[in-house]
Amino acid sequence: MVDDDAGYTSFFYDRDGQDRVRVTEQASIAHARRKFFERCATNASPIALEGINRMNALYEIERRGNSIDTYARKSELFNEAMPRLVSMNAWLLQPCGGRA
Repeated sequence: MVDDDAGYTSFFYDRDGQDRVRVTEQASIAHARRKFFERCATNASPIALEGINRMNALYEIERRGNSIDTYARKSELFNEAMPRLVSMNAWLLQPCGGRA
């Protein structure tokens, strides 16, 4: 997996630059978060603010995990972040963040 950065573009193709290879593109949550910040700044969108708050909660879980060992961190991420990610995914798939 690679982040969607222009510097990684060559990883998506074979040595000749012709055929795509099997690489999974992974965007950072920061890319999506920036879009929510932009929307919130332009029109004070409550939906964008909700997205920012949901992402901030994930960042907080990540920050807490920085001070614990790898196995405890993995467990904490799975137990705390995964339910939030599942909930956020469902929220994102609803029209207008669950607001019609």
